[in-house]
Amino acid sequence: MMQYLLGLERLGHEVLLVEPVAGREEQAQTPLGSSASAAYLRELPPDVTARCALLRGDTRETVGLPYGELERFARTADLLLNISGMLRDERLIRDIPIRAYLDLDPGFNQVWNATGEDLGFDGHTHFVTVGQAIETGAVNWTYVIVTIVVLFASIRAIEATLKLIGRFATTKRADN
Repeated sequence: MMQYLLGLERLGHEVLLVEPVAGREEQAQTPLGSSASAAYLRELPPDVTARCALLRGDTRETVGLPYGELERFARTADLLLNISGMLRDERLIRDIPIRAYLDLDPGFNQVWNATGEDLGFDGHTHFVTVGQAIETGAVNWTYVIVTIVVLFASIRAIEATLKLIGRFATTKRADN
């Protein structure tokens, strides 16, 4: 998701990145600040992390930007680009006039929705997919081409991501 933050900023937009973190029962006792996601966030360059927050689902617990700052930003935001409908905090999304559901998992989201799975479609004004042949059905999907732009200024973010991937790969090998 970092590519959206950096790319939209490069186009001149003011952007905040809010990463909802599921509040699974086994993790509810662990402070969000002690999570692997928080460790990754802390490894990013300060100029990037100053515009990011992890948000534990169904709470106001954040790492990075405080919740009050997210609320202030949301009150004046023009667009919510909600990747897979993950952000469901009504206090943050209700005042944003354009709420676009961004589907990066085409096919699966449409099948799950058709079987009654709640994917958070409610409350969105637009539906955007990277899938080229998605039937519109009950939801009117707009196809977009995803463009990857490598920003050399974000090399520290790439290095932090590679470190994190290496840590997960090492952990997985040790578990086998």
